[in-house]
Order: sequence, then C-alpha cells, then structure tokens
Amino acid sequence: MLNVTALSNIHLISEVPEFSIFDFYINYKDMLNKHSGYSFSNLTGLGDISLLAAIKTLVAKQSKLAFSESDDGIEVYTDDTGLIKRIRSEFSQYKNIFIYRPDGNSFKKA
Repeated sequence: MLNVTALSNIHLISEVPEFSIFDFYINYKDMLNKHSGYSFSNLTGLGDISLLAAIKTLVAKQSKLAFSESDDGIEVYTDDTGLIKRIRSEFSQYKNIFIYRPDGNSFKKA
C-alpha cells in the first residue's frame, strides 16, 4: 500500500495563488497543437496535455514573479514514461521541476 503521508502537502492547482485558469486554457491550446498523438475526437492523451499546460502556466507565472530555485518548485508524481519524457523535453531549462515515480510504498525521483 502506498504511503499517503508522504503526499500530505499536496494542494489543488486551483488553490495555488500563481495559477491562472485563463493562462491555463491558452497553454492547453498551445500544448495540444504542439504535441502530436493527442485528440479531442478520440479523447486520447488529454491528461498529459493538461499536466503540460498546468506546468507551463505555473512556470510562466514563477518567471514573472522571479521565483528562485530554492523555492519548493513543481512536483509531478507519475509512472508514465511518455509523460516524463515530454516534461523533461518541454521544461529542460527549469531546475525546479521535480518528477517522482512510484517505488513500492513510496516515491523516488525519476
């Protein structure tokens, strides 16, 4: 069973002050057009696009607010290898995005 106490500090993205739903929709459209293999008509890959758009929204806001790399950063918990590759490719210049994979009863950095 997964150790959920390690995840007790997780917040809904809509509760993060830096998050703008307006910017998210713009980034969603951009990510949907940029990455192939996703489709509204087939409803494929929309979760990946949502995560990429959410990360882009937070990263853009952090850049405007001059957040430092010492801040908490953005944490993504996934076991999806394709998504991990897309996040690394899309946001390789940002050092405060941390990806974690399930590892038995906990998570480890991917």
